Amino acid sequence: MQDIMDLYNRFYLQLGLALAAHGLRAWTAGCHPTCHAEDLPLVPRTRDEAMDAYLREKGACSVQMMRATAATQVSIDYQDETDFVRKMRAASLLTPFFALLSDNAPVYQASRNSSYCIRTRLWQDVDRDRCGVTPHLMDADFGYARYAENVLTKPQITALRLGRVRAAGGKIAPELYTGHVSRQETAQILSNFFYDVRLKSRIELRAADSMPPRYIAAYVQLVKSVFGSPAALQNVLRHYAGATTLDITSAKLAVCKDGYNALVYGRPVSGELAWLLMQARSRTPSQEERALLDPFMQLLTTRKTIRETENYNE
Repeated sequence: MQDIMDLYNRFYLQLGLALAAHGLRAWTAGCHPTCHAEDLPLVPRTRDEAMDAYLREKGACSVQMMRATAATQVSIDYQDETDFVRKMRAASLLTPFFALLSDNAPVYQASRNSSYCIRTRLWQDVDRDRCGVTPHLMDADFGYARYAENVLTKPQITALRLGRVRAAGGKIAPELYTGHVSRQETAQILSNFFYDVRLKSRIELRAADSMPPRYIAAYVQLVKSVFGSPAALQNVLRHYAGATTLDITSAKLAVCKDGYNALVYGRPVSGELAWLLMQARSRTPSQEERALLDPFMQLLTTRKTIRETENYNE
């Protein structure tokens, strides 16, 4: 963890200095802190232009998502299909808690924001074909083949053609790629889907907002402690045994609506967060690494979000 955060902080310092030379600054926030999304330009690349044109027809919030949101994304390894299924399910079940602990949008559409988990809420209305909880996640036969079926039978936004990314026109993968699919083409197919927890070369957790560094350290330590411990991982799956993909979606919507007063999986969210953080602390033998979880413990104690805790008025 110390190596990860040293690397992050060095880059953050370099970025800050480079921006300051041009009179700019870097914000660590889940939504753009000053502008309406409609007034912001896209990243000028073919992929983003194709996504923007396609997603505008699919959901009401694609413009905001594409231009004015920022995340803290963490990727974890898996060793085989059984481990893949276990970690996909556990990460999806924990998504509502990650969203609340990282809730960090003090401003939304150029106005002061008092709503919870804005970025999570936006992703619910981007494109049902490729966002939200992974389809069939809790089915008994979920695994590699089911995930492949999800991404191969839904429209593609972009495709790899002669080494370049181009708009796919909404065709499905079998219509775009014939015969053997290369590793690069496979990566392109997987990149067209934005589930809360998705498969790329590793399992990517996408629920958390962009946050100040000390909260990033808490988040990465939480993920490391839970997903690095088979016992903690099994405890999560056992604790939420019987939960469905609909239950996960309902839990996300509950924290978006009620924050620390939400009921998730039939229980008060504050009690579930305390249980989760205790799982992490008990699986973290190093006192130094346990201390990294303290910012999340403080949020839980005060029942406040990052946006309510940090000073963004400067």
